[in-house]
Amino acid sequence: SSTLNVDAASQQELTKFRIIESSSNEGMYLHSLTIYNQGSGADADVKDVQLIAQDGTVLATAQQSGKSVVFTLSSPYFIDKGQTKDFTIKGKIVDGAARTINYVVYNDYDIDLRGSATGVSILPTAGSNSNDTTFPVGNNYNIQTIGSGTLTLNRTSDSPSSAITPGSSAVVLAKFNVKPTGENMELRQIKFALTTTTTDLTGTVY
Repeated sequence: SSTLNVDAASQQELTKFRIIESSSNEGMYLHSLTIYNQGSGADADVKDVQLIAQDGTVLATAQQSGKSVVFTLSSPYFIDKGQTKDFTIKGKIVDGAARTINYVVYNDYDIDLRGSATGVSILPTAGSNSNDTTFPVGNNYNIQTIGSGTLTLNRTSDSPSSAITPGSSAVVLAKFNVKPTGENMELRQIKFALTTTTTDLTGTVY
């Protein structure tokens, strides 16, 4: 568990799951995986959720809807008999300060596994971790808290930079973009200063 800042442009690691093929007479294919967000985060707080194999291959990308993310693999992922495979879940956090993301595999049938030779569906069992021996798997771990929001202030591309005639009125001196991310903000006060490089200003600016 950790605190993750809002970053709509970057994929951040949200959780990991492990699938162990331990007792079959054939390998198996992973066709789909459904995870459920037991945290307080809303669907709009996270986007472009990815299922990533342990070699870094992105197997599927999906959006959270109704608190669930359904990964449907265009090409089923092969797990040979006796193998252990780790899968990483990443996503872009776009909102939701102080809310949480806690992805779990809620039911055994949320993992669509089928025998590679027979095509028969396989219902997995929960692992042997002392706090995670029954479904939902993952509800005791990987609770990510979305950090407080941030604000950026940037001068706009059309902010004026030309000379101003003394005595002019209603002159635009500068333009800035203010952008909050992670949560709504209330702008209450702005302070600014006039600086000079060669000649000091005289008179008064209102």
